[in-house]
Amino acid sequence: VLNDQTNFPESQRTAARQALEAGRGLVVLHHALGDNQDWPWWYEEVTGGQLVLADRGAVRRSTVTRVASLAVKPAGRHPILRHVSPFTLANEDVYKSMWQSPKITPLLQTSQAASDATIAWVGVHPTARVVCIQPGASRETHRHPGYRMLVRNAILWAGRRLI
Repeated sequence: VLNDQTNFPESQRTAARQALEAGRGLVVLHHALGDNQDWPWWYEEVTGGQLVLADRGAVRRSTVTRVASLAVKPAGRHPILRHVSPFTLANEDVYKSMWQSPKITPLLQTSQAASDATIAWVGVHPTARVVCIQPGASRETHRHPGYRMLVRNAILWAGRRLI
């Protein structure tokens, strides 16, 4: 489970690549969607999305906005969404204009205008189970039962304990 914003040093990149190629799971929360800005393999072949921290050629910087209320709903059916109903988060940061691969599998969506529509998804790595969850900025979010169930299920699914 990652929730910090950093660029991995080369030794960690090698270890991360080996773990993922061995089929290990990964859950990427909130700030960690901005990890490894200079490592395209990470966001193009693993997570399938990136909070873009600075303009990069034709790819423009993402925006971050604090919203008082964020209504979210499951997008389809997936084991991660088991026991997850629509819910509303308070006092949450949302990201707009993230880079997202067309290959991601959406899990959670919102109609909040300041946010991208898809805010949680299954990543694109071919052997590892990777889950990305954009919300996670506030104490209220971390205490919300719907969010906690989503994160719980994501961890279990990534660890191949939920089918």
